[in-house]
Amino acid sequence: MSLRGTHLVGIRFTEADLGGVDFRDCTLEDCRLAEANLRAADFTGADLRGADLGELTIAIAAQFRGAVISPDQAAQICTALGLNVMS
Repeated sequence: MSLRGTHLVGIRFTEADLGGVDFRDCTLEDCRLAEANLRAADFTGADLRGADLGELTIAIAAQFRGAVISPDQAAQICTALGLNVMS
């Protein structure tokens, strides 16, 4: 399925099978991706700053390669890697 370039608002993808979905250049605003199957989904250029990505582990973070994320989301990924983020 291709959602390329769309602006998605308020969609709850919790536990959805999104494997292989093309999210390139999408904006996900107030969307929830926690516990979704993201295997082989393409988030290149997607803006995920307004999305709830759930608990970000290393494996889950790798699925979002190429996406734009917020500083808070980046800090969660660093925490999953065992890094301490200081300002």
